[in-house]
Amino acid sequence: MSYTFNNRVLIDHEQVSGYDEIHVVQRTPILEVIPFKGVSAIRDIVEKTGTANAVDGNTAEIVLYTGSTANSVVELHTAERGRYMPGYGAQVGVGIRFANADPQFTNGAYLEWGYEHQETGIEPENGLVFGRDSGGTYVKVTRDGIAVEKTYQTAWNLDRLDGTGPSGYQLDLNTGNIYHIDFTWYGYGVVEWGVVIQDPSTLRQRKIICHVYKPSQQTSLKFPNLPIGVLLSNGNSTSNNVVYVAGRQFSVVGPFSPDTRIVSDYVASKGTDGTLRPLLSAQSKNTEKDRSIAKKIEGFELFPVNKDILVRVMVNSTISNTANFQVPALHANSEVSTIFDITANNEITDGHCIYTEIVTSSTNRNQTSESTDKGGLFITIPENQPVTIAVQTLDGGSGTVAGIFRIREEW
Repeated sequence: MSYTFNNRVLIDHEQVSGYDEIHVVQRTPILEVIPFKGVSAIRDIVEKTGTANAVDGNTAEIVLYTGSTANSVVELHTAERGRYMPGYGAQVGVGIRFANADPQFTNGAYLEWGYEHQETGIEPENGLVFGRDSGGTYVKVTRDGIAVEKTYQTAWNLDRLDGTGPSGYQLDLNTGNIYHIDFTWYGYGVVEWGVVIQDPSTLRQRKIICHVYKPSQQTSLKFPNLPIGVLLSNGNSTSNNVVYVAGRQFSVVGPFSPDTRIVSDYVASKGTDGTLRPLLSAQSKNTEKDRSIAKKIEGFELFPVNKDILVRVMVNSTISNTANFQVPALHANSEVSTIFDITANNEITDGHCIYTEIVTSSTNRNQTSESTDKGGLFITIPENQPVTIAVQTLDGGSGTVAGIFRIREEW
């Protein structure tokens, strides 16, 4: 764009309609993780070894540290994943602050932050990240366990953010920065890494794109739906490496209207008593492909026969080894990503309750999506945790209950 003599802004013709209307596009947040709530057992997944940990800080940040034991690792990632929409762009954002301006990661220590997932025995690493190791700050693309692109700051192809690039900006890791990764994923689109800075001349905030990658003869990622993660490892070092994590977000650049289907299962009759026990449980299949599909509680219906019951919806409760998670009847295994259990009958003593109500045998309760939207139960199921409808009788006596559990899958 440029300016005319009367200070009117000229917009390129490709950005306006035939009626001289400016084309704009909305950015739709899918994941918004605020830091001041700290580490959440429902919202976050923390995996750690050795003396490493993730704890709530006193500065509205989450603190990741390795401790002074070698081979200590901590990974903080969202339980919910980003969901890419073909035909639109996507943006991942992470706020990261280092303990000092020039962090020294030696003896195999490193930090990576961005859009990434790795689970031993399930799938190799996939993701788009910023990172820091003994060689400096870098950007990386990992596809199916192989780093197909790893470029250090000294070789970034748009702006090295060392004061010599087009922006003239020098990246200071200690001040705290917002890091963006933008990508389009028909499979073959480019990936852009950028840092949100304060312009020294205007004092306003703007984003500097520092590096761009274009895949060749393969897709950039094997799976485009990944959690937002931060991984800190001290390798063979005995130094206590520390990093501060602020906000995290995933957005679709455009409207978000995913294809969906409803997967459901039911139990026709199950005994209940004064102990809280599982009635129906749902979880993702144990593959990266199936975990990449977002699943939300669509609703449930309960029909107590002769006793009023207390109902609790529990996340990540221990389901006994008598559980038998299966694809529901008349659902094609290749077409669904959710499996259900209707057999477990153990006492529920752990997990996190996200919803409670009483259902009387005289009224029955039809808890469907119309009321769950209002009641706040329309939540995304964590990728590797079961969600359970658990029941018990109010008076402690024996009764019978039937139920249906519905899950909405966003494909």
